[in-house]
Order: sequence, then C-alpha cells, then structure tokens
Amino acid sequence: MKFIKGVDKNYTEFDLELVAETAAAIRVSDGTVEAWIPKSQLEDEIEHLENGLVRIVIPEWLGEQKGLI
Repeated sequence: MKFIKGVDKNYTEFDLELVAETAAAIRVSDGTVEAWIPKSQLEDEIEHLENGLVRIVIPEWLGEQKGLI
C-alpha cells in the first residue's frame, strides 16, 4: 500500500488479487478482506502485475470504507 497526496484529495495505491470483474466494478482481495470497488472510483487504469496481482489507485476514503486500510 502506498499513500499518494493529491491536490484535491488523497489516494492510495494497492497491489491486490483480482477476484472478479464486471462492467462496473472489480472485486479485489488483500488476503484478508474482499471488496467491490466501482471502476468509476479508479484513478488510473488497472495495472496487471507480473506476480498475478493488480495495482489500483483509489481515493483514500474509499480504501478506508472498504476495510483495505
């Protein structure tokens, strides 16, 4: 997890397991918590990493709300 300070809001970068995906959201897991993240809240594109995880950047408040922080 990496915190990113923005001009208007703070963001958090996560490397997580992609569990499921729909047109509107992704379900991710950190090994303990699974959460649906609306694609509309993703700051950048989903980055697929070599280790099978995905990297996402979301608003810090959403990470807290979903129990990922």
